[in-house]
Amino acid sequence: METNFKNTIKLVSLNIATKWKASGKRADRFRTKYEEWLKSEDIVFKLDLGDIYSLEEPSTSRTTGRPTKIFGESSEKTKKRRVQKIVEGSNVEEITVAAEVILRKSGKRDAANLIKDISTAPETASDIKKIRAYVEKQRSLTPDEALAWYVDTKSTSHGYKLTRKVAMAAGHYSWASGYYRLHPHKPSHSSRDSGYPLRPWLMTPYLPQPAPGTPEFRFNERMRQIRVLIERTFGELKNRFRCLLKDRVLHYAPVTVGKIVMACTVLHNICVENNIPLILDDNEDYVNEGIDNFENNLQEERGLAINNIFARGQQIRNFFVQSIFLTN
Repeated sequence: METNFKNTIKLVSLNIATKWKASGKRADRFRTKYEEWLKSEDIVFKLDLGDIYSLEEPSTSRTTGRPTKIFGESSEKTKKRRVQKIVEGSNVEEITVAAEVILRKSGKRDAANLIKDISTAPETASDIKKIRAYVEKQRSLTPDEALAWYVDTKSTSHGYKLTRKVAMAAGHYSWASGYYRLHPHKPSHSSRDSGYPLRPWLMTPYLPQPAPGTPEFRFNERMRQIRVLIERTFGELKNRFRCLLKDRVLHYAPVTVGKIVMACTVLHNICVENNIPLILDDNEDYVNEGIDNFENNLQEERGLAINNIFARGQQIRNFFVQSIFLTN
């Protein structure tokens, strides 16, 4: 008898759940659609329609149900549902402070400070969002793009200075490596003083200064002569056109500055052809500017010894020495 009663209850519950789902879980539809079934004399029972909302569909699984996921692995929808009680019982300030306290206890002080800054100064959140969007849009330039960017940057003077600063910190890798990758079979080598890092495309003197009479010493001396010639040319231009002095920085966009330098060079050549004398300023010395700086970056060069690019630069420099400077 007891078994039959249990089976009857299960059957009734199953029928109710099925019909409740078929009626869209709405009491008025359920009552209208299954009115005859509710009044049938086959099964006599009392049903409070207000309790229908608490009915659950019977499980077809023999297990107790799938395990609940931890909060971090749940979907955003599930997370919002699980914290609904916390949200309803607290205001924004309380939740913000609670999040800050929990983050500090877990050792995430930067995140806690960020939440505090955003909550106390809403404009900070807008700034952070803009910065994040800007960073996400950034991508590495291709060699062609890098060359085009440096040739026609169209940036402000401040932006150009920042770019130069970053490029120097990176070992002048951006522009030269782009050219080196574009033209691997006809490489171009630039001569620089020891203030620059050694690269396959950037030849610098040996550090420290080699012993006199050695091929490396002759290489350094030839590099020095080249640099003296270049610096002397710069010095003549600066003496003739004072706007090119480092103390009188051209406050223009890089493209405009390039045009000014080009114009000064053309005018200087015209002056030379017409034997217009150059007024030298004995108080200013441009010849040795940045040449005898062999020791400044010795530690940096040693630190780069493990770098493949630096090692390739050493091979090319040694090749030049062995090919050209073995004899006087």
